[in-house]
Amino acid sequence: MTDKVFPTLTVATAVTGIGLGQCSYSDVMEVIGFVIGHSIFTHELADREQNARAEAAIRAQLPNLPSGELARKDWQGAAAAAVAAYGDTVTLTEGTAARTESPIDSLARLTGRPEDIIVVES
Repeated sequence: MTDKVFPTLTVATAVTGIGLGQCSYSDVMEVIGFVIGHSIFTHELADREQNARAEAAIRAQLPNLPSGELARKDWQGAAAAAVAAYGDTVTLTEGTAARTESPIDSLARLTGRPEDIIVVES
């Protein structure tokens, strides 16, 4: 398995769903994709099942990250708690899950409107 270092606040953002530091969606997507074992697409940030798997994988490695509830109530306190627990960076182990559906299929499932998806092939 591969290990990788990430900013603590980016990982805490991925777990809580609340922006706790200066990170982009791409940064959060990288963390989630790394811990579950495959890349994700932007629309998949709304996938609750996938997010639950990512959170479980992260919390198994970093159990003292703040809760989403704390982050919603006091994002600054949650950010401070994450850094106090782990420092500025953390090391995560890569997940091994394979993608079970295509990005187009996940888009159809998440939107519930597959008829609105237009695929353009070049």
